[in-house]
Amino acid sequence: MVAFWYVLIYIFDEFDRGYGQRNWFALNVYLSLLSVVIGLVGYGLAILFWPRHRRVVAACVAGVIFAVCELALVFAMGWALPDRDTTLEGLAGAIVIGALSAFVTIGKR
Repeated sequence: MVAFWYVLIYIFDEFDRGYGQRNWFALNVYLSLLSVVIGLVGYGLAILFWPRHRRVVAACVAGVIFAVCELALVFAMGWALPDRDTTLEGLAGAIVIGALSAFVTIGKR
């Protein structure tokens, strides 16, 4: 996610001019990392109720799925609601996506 925001802000020059480039980068990285932590909460809640598959590859796939889905959710909400702050909705979505990404690591009983 850090590389994504770096490329978007510094390479493609897409940022809010009111915040400035450096502040916009820091804010987006902070919100992305906050989403990851909240997604881990959802992931943790899901594996309390379902047995997990202990393979590292499955856990990495779940992380990639989470990152892609969370970025897609944030962009979709930004597109659908352009003049509204959707931070809380994005964080709520992180919990749900984190829980759903746990299904990638669920093994057969």
